[in-house]
Amino acid sequence: MKNLLVMRHAKSDWSQQADDFDRPLNKRGRGDLPHVARMLGAVESGLPDLVISSSSQRARETATGVVRALGSHLDILFQDSLYLAGVGAIRQALGGAGKDVDSVLLIGHNPGLEEWIAQLCGARVRLPTAAVAHLLLAVDAWSEVGDDCGQLQWLVIPRLIKAIGLP
Repeated sequence: MKNLLVMRHAKSDWSQQADDFDRPLNKRGRGDLPHVARMLGAVESGLPDLVISSSSQRARETATGVVRALGSHLDILFQDSLYLAGVGAIRQALGGAGKDVDSVLLIGHNPGLEEWIAQLCGARVRLPTAAVAHLLLAVDAWSEVGDDCGQLQWLVIPRLIKAIGLP
């Protein structure tokens, strides 16, 4: 069994004249990251072994912000192929995780992430910015990930994390 945490990048700044790939996070997006990190540190599934992220500016800032807020030294693999990726590209990126890696935090973009979750577990979910979905995958290796191999364990959004008031 493998644990997969799927996270959409945090809220980005549309006010800047940068192209889509280079858009940074806005104040709310940066502010959500410590809350998400506290939640990840508090859940039973524990911290991921590896972070795989889109290389867009907003995804990079999300990945580094979460890792920094966790106070850990997790490896982050930035992959250009995850920028606005479809299901096939997401699956291929995840397939590169080593067999000894039991838990991955994958950070990317919609609509690909929502479509991929639906294929993995049959659940149609809405993944707003900085939301995290935890899936338990019935596979021994990341390269085996395919349709209907997962079970959605939970889905949480920053607003809910703040309302719960995790310490």
